[in-house]
Amino acid sequence: MPALGRLMAVAHRQTVPEPLDICLARIFGISAASAKDVAGGGGDVPLAAISLLAEDVSGGMQQQRPWVMFAEPVHLSLQRDSFSLDWPLPQRISHEEAQGLINDLNRHFHEDGLQFVIGEGGHWYLLLHASPEIRTCLPEVAAGRRIDDYQLQGAGAPRWQRILNEIQMLLFVHPVNQRCEQRGEPPINSLWLHSVGRLPVVGAGADRPLLGDAPLARGLNLLRQAKPYPSCTELEAIKSEECSVYADSELAVRQWSESALRALQLRKIENLTLMLGHDGVTQHFEIWPRDLWKFWRKPRPWKEDFA
Repeated sequence: MPALGRLMAVAHRQTVPEPLDICLARIFGISAASAKDVAGGGGDVPLAAISLLAEDVSGGMQQQRPWVMFAEPVHLSLQRDSFSLDWPLPQRISHEEAQGLINDLNRHFHEDGLQFVIGEGGHWYLLLHASPEIRTCLPEVAAGRRIDDYQLQGAGAPRWQRILNEIQMLLFVHPVNQRCEQRGEPPINSLWLHSVGRLPVVGAGADRPLLGDAPLARGLNLLRQAKPYPSCTELEAIKSEECSVYADSELAVRQWSESALRALQLRKIENLTLMLGHDGVTQHFEIWPRDLWKFWRKPRPWKEDFA
């Protein structure tokens, strides 16, 4: 990605030891749930509720069940004395197969008041009537590591661990996973619960333009009733001293970085904040048009900055 490499080479950078989505939420004044909402201490940043707001798949269920968490399909690998969380996150299967799993989960947990839905982008959500009273860890933080160190916390953790065990037993014998194994693909043998919360009130930074088509970016714009900027071609039209770009795939990163570089070269924007996340760490890149004159700075692969 030449454009991204050029931007990163000349930028003023800062490393933040937190996942990208947490950093993005903080920009707009959204932080973890208060201790009164989660027994045993402060809770999660409510990323799932914000993302679901933009998915348009809950059919009003989010009003009836305001507590939302991601329930991402994952594969856990058995190590010598524990399990580890494998990439990719989440595990990808066809929409038809995913819907089949979701339907069976909903039938199985109907009496428990659990409601699973799939977003248009492939995220799985779990909707609840009340707080589950747990604190969770984002999957990218735990990926490739022993999950023993990233278990659910809080007063509701024992109950939810039992629910997870029940989910794992259901998945173990499910025909969808049998077909995955026949194809030589890792089965979905668990769900990773994270980012629990209700829709928050937007705080500081609410007027700052946010660009991106990912559910979290669109949800944040809907939450603060801000103009959406889904297309990278709209970057040059923004009239603001600074803006934020959110991209959740390599294709999106490439498209946005090309548009950002062009806009900076033409001085259509005065400042760009580019945030890249990988392995639970976020790199902030602050770029002004004058920085592009730093011709002596050579581009390098972007993941080297996370090593």
